[in-house]
Amino acid sequence: RNMSSWWSSGGSSYGGGGYSSGGWQSQKPPQQQQKPSSAASARPTSAAAANGGNRPSGGPTSNLMKPSSGVRPAAPQAPAQNRPSGRVGKPSTIGSSSSVGATRRAPPPPSGGQGSGGGDRPEFRVTSNSTKKDEIGIETLMGDYTKRGENHGRPYFQKGQKIPGHEEVQVYMYYWDNRDGADFSGWWFGNEVGGTQVWARSDSHGPAPPRVGWRIPWDAPHPEHGLLMCDPISGGGASIPPWQRGERGGAAQEMRERQRRQEEEKAKKAEEDRIKAKRAEEAKKEKDQNDFNASLSSAQDKVNVSEEALEVVLQLSQPLLSDLSDDMGETMQQVLHEVEEAVKTAQEKVLDAQTEVGQKTEAAKKYCAEVKKNASNQYSGLQKKLTEFQNKLSPLKNIKAEMEKRLKTRAALAAITEKLDSSEVELEKVSMMTAQTSRQMTDDEVAAALETLVPARRSIADAEKKLADLGKVVDPQNATKKNELTKSKDRAATTADKLYQLLNKQKEGIQAAEKVAEATRQVVDAEACLSACQEAEMPFLKGIEILPPDESTTAISECEEASKKADSKILETRSLIKQALNAFKKLSHEVSQPAAQELSTQTKKLDVIDRKVMEFKKETVARKVAAMLAEVTDSVVSTESKVETLGKACEAIPSESLDSIELDALKELIETAISAEKTASAELTKSRKIVSSRQKGSGHSEDAAMKKLLERVNTCQATIIGHRKLANSGEKLIQGKAVLVAQQEVLLKVQDSIEVAEQATNPENAEQPPDEEIETMGKTMTEAKQTLKTVLSALEAKLNGAPAPLSKSLKAAIERCGSLQERASKLLDITRARREAVAVEGMSKAGADKLEELKASVKALDEAELPFIKGVELALEESRPQVEICEKALADSEALLKSFRSFLAEKKQEVKKFAKAASDKATEAFEKLNTELGESSTKISQFKKDTTERRATVDLEICSELIAEVATAAKKAEEALAPFSDENLGTEEENRVLYALLKASEKAEAAAKSALAARRHDAKGNASRTEAVDKLAEKLKEASAEVSKHCKVGRIHEKKYVAQALRAEVTAEIEALEAKLEKTKEVCAPLVEEKGLKYLVANTVETLLQAWKEEKQGKGLSVERLFDEMTEKRGSFTKEAFDAYLLKLPETLSKDELEFAPERRSQIFDHMDSDNTGEITLANFQALFVETFVCCKPVTITDKLAVKDSKMVMKLELGDAVEALGDIEVDESTSMKRMECKSCSSGSTGFVTVEGNQGTKYLEKTSAFEKAREEIDRSVAATGKACSQLSSHLTSKSKELNNVLKNNKDSNTGPLAEVSKELNTKMKSRVSSAQSTLDSLRRQVEEQKKAFKAKEESEKKAYIALRDEKAAKKILVPVQAKGKAAEDLVKTVKEAASPLLSITGEAEQLAFATPLDVEEAVSVKVKEAVAFIDQFKALIATQKASLSELSSLPGAASLAKKELHAMVRKGDSLMKSLNQCENQLRTAISKIVDHTQDVTAAALRQTMSKDQIDAVALFAKFSGGADKAEESAFCDFAIQQTGEKASRQQLQLLCRQLDGKTISKAAFRRFLQQYYEVIKTIAITNDFNISKGKSLRKAEVGETVEVLEGPVSEEKTGMARVRVRALVDNMEGWISLTGSQGTSFLKEIPKPFYYCKHETTLSSSSGVGAKVRQIEQDEVLEVLEGPKKETFPPTIKAKVKATKDGATGWLVIKDRTGETMAEADTRLFICVQPIAITDNVNIKECKVIRKLAIGELFKLDEGDDAKSSEGGVDRIRGKACTDDAAGWITLKGNAGTLYVEATKKHYTALAEAPLTKSHGSSEKVRSLEAGEALEVLEGPKEEKAKPELRCHGRALLDGAEGWFTVGSSMATWTMEYVCKASTPLQDGLTEGKDLRSIEVGEKLVWLEGPTRDEAAGVLTIKAKAKKDGLVGYATLRSKEGTAYLLSATR
Repeated sequence: RNMSSWWSSGGSSYGGGGYSSGGWQSQKPPQQQQKPSSAASARPTSAAAANGGNRPSGGPTSNLMKPSSGVRPAAPQAPAQNRPSGRVGKPSTIGSSSSVGATRRAPPPPSGGQGSGGGDRPEFRVTSNSTKKDEIGIETLMGDYTKRGENHGRPYFQKGQKIPGHEEVQVYMYYWDNRDGADFSGWWFGNEVGGTQVWARSDSHGPAPPRVGWRIPWDAPHPEHGLLMCDPISGGGASIPPWQRGERGGAAQEMRERQRRQEEEKAKKAEEDRIKAKRAEEAKKEKDQNDFNASLSSAQDKVNVSEEALEVVLQLSQPLLSDLSDDMGETMQQVLHEVEEAVKTAQEKVLDAQTEVGQKTEAAKKYCAEVKKNASNQYSGLQKKLTEFQNKLSPLKNIKAEMEKRLKTRAALAAITEKLDSSEVELEKVSMMTAQTSRQMTDDEVAAALETLVPARRSIADAEKKLADLGKVVDPQNATKKNELTKSKDRAATTADKLYQLLNKQKEGIQAAEKVAEATRQVVDAEACLSACQEAEMPFLKGIEILPPDESTTAISECEEASKKADSKILETRSLIKQALNAFKKLSHEVSQPAAQELSTQTKKLDVIDRKVMEFKKETVARKVAAMLAEVTDSVVSTESKVETLGKACEAIPSESLDSIELDALKELIETAISAEKTASAELTKSRKIVSSRQKGSGHSEDAAMKKLLERVNTCQATIIGHRKLANSGEKLIQGKAVLVAQQEVLLKVQDSIEVAEQATNPENAEQPPDEEIETMGKTMTEAKQTLKTVLSALEAKLNGAPAPLSKSLKAAIERCGSLQERASKLLDITRARREAVAVEGMSKAGADKLEELKASVKALDEAELPFIKGVELALEESRPQVEICEKALADSEALLKSFRSFLAEKKQEVKKFAKAASDKATEAFEKLNTELGESSTKISQFKKDTTERRATVDLEICSELIAEVATAAKKAEEALAPFSDENLGTEEENRVLYALLKASEKAEAAAKSALAARRHDAKGNASRTEAVDKLAEKLKEASAEVSKHCKVGRIHEKKYVAQALRAEVTAEIEALEAKLEKTKEVCAPLVEEKGLKYLVANTVETLLQAWKEEKQGKGLSVERLFDEMTEKRGSFTKEAFDAYLLKLPETLSKDELEFAPERRSQIFDHMDSDNTGEITLANFQALFVETFVCCKPVTITDKLAVKDSKMVMKLELGDAVEALGDIEVDESTSMKRMECKSCSSGSTGFVTVEGNQGTKYLEKTSAFEKAREEIDRSVAATGKACSQLSSHLTSKSKELNNVLKNNKDSNTGPLAEVSKELNTKMKSRVSSAQSTLDSLRRQVEEQKKAFKAKEESEKKAYIALRDEKAAKKILVPVQAKGKAAEDLVKTVKEAASPLLSITGEAEQLAFATPLDVEEAVSVKVKEAVAFIDQFKALIATQKASLSELSSLPGAASLAKKELHAMVRKGDSLMKSLNQCENQLRTAISKIVDHTQDVTAAALRQTMSKDQIDAVALFAKFSGGADKAEESAFCDFAIQQTGEKASRQQLQLLCRQLDGKTISKAAFRRFLQQYYEVIKTIAITNDFNISKGKSLRKAEVGETVEVLEGPVSEEKTGMARVRVRALVDNMEGWISLTGSQGTSFLKEIPKPFYYCKHETTLSSSSGVGAKVRQIEQDEVLEVLEGPKKETFPPTIKAKVKATKDGATGWLVIKDRTGETMAEADTRLFICVQPIAITDNVNIKECKVIRKLAIGELFKLDEGDDAKSSEGGVDRIRGKACTDDAAGWITLKGNAGTLYVEATKKHYTALAEAPLTKSHGSSEKVRSLEAGEALEVLEGPKEEKAKPELRCHGRALLDGAEGWFTVGSSMATWTMEYVCKASTPLQDGLTEGKDLRSIEVGEKLVWLEGPTRDEAAGVLTIKAKAKKDGLVGYATLRSKEGTAYLLSATR
């Protein structure tokens, strides 16, 4: 239906328009049709794994395209390099014009490399029978191929032979699957597997490469027979390359020929299949285009309808928005409602259009690429247009709310006005209160004023916020009011701010006065501190010059304390005054000035106090110095001793020569001296500090003594300075010596290399070294010179300031270094000539090679231009590709020329540094090369010029051909126009042909003009070429004139034809729409006009029908017999009889829902009397039982009820209807519900499944209303769609016509103008009228649908509510009765507990004698009540489930739910009340037990103290010596000791809490042990009586004490006192629990225990002591003493290397306990010169065992006979430490040569010890054996041990006592354990039975243990489970280390 596309361009050209059978279509000429893209999209890399092949990103053909022409250029001799991913480029070989792909990496070839196959056997041989193989480079592919791996499920192969001249190029034969499409699958030849360069392809998908059928190039139209053949090799082995052998003949050749013919047939068939596929693709494209055109028209219709709806909204809303009245009366409301309804309608249409366009956009994704792209652009434009519509509608959605907002704004402004008026009144009040500003207001007055002002300011701020919240007010009236209020608000705010500032000044005055008063009070306090200082110095003022030491110390301490307090107070006061002055700076001047003057007065007073305190401090210091002068002398003597030690250490350092001492010994002496110097300096500093501190306060009598002491200190300082210089010079000696040794080793290596070179270049040698050796020698000497330079720098750096002995050695080494430099330079001079000659020769050879390569490329130029110089003119199809070949060859030659010139320039610069002879020789060679280079350059330049000329000639020929095509097209167009005239407009097909020819002629003209313009530009400056272009231009001008003439005539004809067709088409469509609208009205009439009454009556009849069916089935009656029974065999129902029947029916059938009103009964009769006879007959009744079902899920109709043996009759699709022929039955074999039915469409009968065995529904009944609704919706939707399509069609045609007319001169006349006018007036009016009618009908339908649903729901709920009420009563009655019984049970529990809980007084409750009876009675009743409440809750849950049978309607069901929820809350409340009662009873009993425990424990501890016995002895008194005592024995004994302060039942409860019904010795001991923690410092005294007792020491905060006696109250003070033992030092004494004022000093804590996390040691003492035993993991220790801090001696460590195997690590030489692990061995010697180990001491008679190498250790045997000295040779006997080789070696030769020397860096292990990886690590390298020899690499070093907290404890496992460290290995322990891994709880310690399993996370309370289970080898404890109180034994940790139970603190 689209107009010809030339309209869209203003009619100036045809633009590809044409008319098809479906209307005007936009088309492109064949020349512009885009081909479907061959390229597949990039594939995800994960596909590689799925396909089992290589998956680099992209495929081998991911961007491949067809070549632009079929001419294949000759292949170059070698493939080109890979191109970047995704780029288009030409193939490297085998002349395809476009062969590209994404760059990828081939799998790496297997080891064996490339070349001739790497030793693997070839499997395929590629050959060729073609004579063109030289032309297209087939030889690149020919050769033997070896398997290298797999790709995409097939093997891939690599060519074995190299390509001569291009050895770096690899050739692979591989398979690629269909992931990139069929056109890019098959077998390939390429430079990589999936690489960027591909040369040949086969369509075959076989498991191996095909023999024939290869396309070369890969995109050739068909394979060429015999061009490439791939044959398997049966015997293996590499073949001779094709360029080294001839063709083979014989039988094998005949066999290959037969195979070739077979393959040709296959290839021919494959080509035919490809052509078919291409045609199918083109057909799909045409189909997609047609589908899109139809779809686009529909979408445009929707958009046009939306646009018209938008215009309606804008017309309605514009008057309201421009002049909106404030009257919101009924009329305005109605207008606003109409606008909003119009907006809603427009939005629905826009949304409908957006939905349709979105669906069509999604559907367009299935089109081919070209159509899909066009569709995407078109639909995107429509979506953009719809979005614009939506944006215009959005502001109008809430126009009514906008009007209401304006009224709200007016109300808000009125409220703001009221607020501001009120604020102004309040401000006036404040102004009156602050009128008297000359005086200072009181605090109350300021507060009162602020109390009035602050709300006023808040109101003003609130008004300001509300004004801001209003935002921009559009309404002019409200805007004016807002501006007035803003000004009023600003005035009020200004007034309020002034008043606020005034009140702030008043507040400042009050604050300043307060600060002055505070400063005055502080100064008074400072005066009091000064008085305290004066009182403290009174003992010194009694006249005694020297006080006794104790009294002096006390007095000085008091003086210092008093001065500190005074200083602190003065500092605090100064800080306060400073802060006040800073604060005054922020106050106003009139307030701050008088206050600052007052503070200045107080500051002066404070200065006087400060001065007096300073004088007091000086006097105190003087007195302290006098008392402590003796300490100074001791310090000076100690310093002198340390200085003397330093002198001895420095004397040992050699000052003359270093030859007599080794580096290690020198280091040791220097380290000793430095250590002594540090110690002496530290002691000196300490002494000087003491002297200085004492000297400050010394008087005249002490001056002489202090002066002497100071002189001694100065002497020590001078001595230390002198020795320090010596020690520092010693450090330089060490560093210099180390550098000297290292550099001498380097010099030795350099000297060796120089000597080798000198020997090789010695002129006396008969044979001189070859050139390669001379070149290597030059490099070696250059490196040697650089090394010598580095060594010289290092030596000279140490020479500056070096001590004399070191300086001498350094200078000798420097001289040696210089000598070696001269020798190296001399060697370089000697070999220079030969080295340079070798270099020149290499350059010449490289230049010659490059020149040959360039000459070869120039030769290739000659071959390329050969066709042009044969004297024969080439045709265009021959010359064009040949020019491209010339251009390619030219580019290669120019690149080689540029490379050669760069090479010559680089080498010329390099030889400038050579000697003249070599330089001249190189220059001569370069000149020769340059001369030859010039010849090649000239040829290349000439070739370039010729090629440019040939390219211009070819381009002119192409241009001439294009102009000829224009003339031909014009002639065809003239012939096509001949038959047409005004009377004969022609047929549709004739018009289509005409327009296609006209378009083709215009396109040919444009192409020719473009080509001619390009040639004219190229011809500038060339007269002959310009002349040729002008001639072509004349030809084109003539042809263009003809084209223009024909196109003009064609446009006139087209307008007439289009106008005639368009008028007829639109008129027919409008008439069809109006007819469709009338039919839709008829369909909607029952719902719109009759309000759906017939459907409501049909629902009621359906309810009756179900009741009749149940009755029929229940009685086993047929329909006929049932009707006879109903009519009492009268045969029919009259209206009266039927009414009477229905009136009795609810009671007859016991169905309340069958009770109907009289009017409805009448309507039912009318409905059943379908034939209007006035009575209901049997036929009418039977018709009711004919039910229709609709298919909701596809299902089949079968011939039998049982599915198993049935056959299909037909298949039902969605929406198909069937008529039921019987009742629904169950298929026993499948449990599916099935019925007999008849298809309403075909009449076929059979059985169908209604519902599957899993609940899936296949058929469902539909009501009369649903059927009618579907029909109505279909009819309305179809009519609406037709209306929208027609409206859109008219709009589209109108716009297209307008565009055409606008761009033409005759826009107001002619056939198109007349049609346009009709479209915009008469035709559009008819469509709009139909649309309005349909919209009105649609609204009525929707309203009636909603109304019908409401009526339907109302009728359903009427009888459901009655049914729910009856069911709810049955549910609630039993629950209510059960709840009442539960209440009674809870009351009995409370009554049982009342004897104890009813007691209000705490003392009376603690004295309650029978708590055990109450606990037992309540326990029984609680269990009974809990069980009953659980039953009550279960009943509620059951009845709740019954509620699901009720409906969800409000009424009885909701009331029942609320009542059940209330019952649930009641059950929870009863359980809560029960728990509360139980908790109260438990708390009361716990208090009684705690009180009983305190009373009993205090009495028993008093007995222990009185009888001087411990807890064990006391336990024996009532246990009879057994480990356990009965409960009764404990109670009898406790009553006797407490004097009946506790009843028997109270003691029974206590015993059961401690250990059950029997009490063990351990539990009794724990019971008596009571521990406290000190929370406030308190004195420990030696007597219970505070006044008589003396203080032993202070108990510090955090300290732990054990109660030995008490608590006992002191009579005078009433304070509770206890006798305790301090764990930190075992001191015993009395401490008060609380002070006289109630201050607590102690807090009770559990007894301290620790458990072992990691194995550690139990020692015999707190310091360095013997080991008692190892503490195992999980052991528990009770604390007997401690923790207290202990220090240990330092540990000595060293980094060592074991001589035995070279193992390196750190070793503890001496641990903190003093145990030595290794010591220096005087029997170890180190070899310094190679020496033999012999079997005999006699050198002449001995035999050599082996050689001892330098650095090896040799250990001297013990005994005097291990040494021998004969003939001036010292010999020793021993063994080598590396392999224990034993024998004799020479210690010192007869000429004085030392072969071995004693070592001080080697130790011997004394015992087995661990060797660790690093200094602080515990990771072990290995264990050292006793006697192993060790070399010290670093250290030994002292490592100070950190202080440790140590505890004295007793192990619960075996009672072992000792000291342990509180650290990472130990942690505090509690009696609660947590299960970390499930383990059994057993009834016995060994071989016990499992009681139950302890679950992870469960908690247990410790009772006994840990105990060792010897049989299992694990630790166990006796414990009680918190979960259920079960007692048993449990394992702590498995033998393998798995933790079962851990202490809760862990």
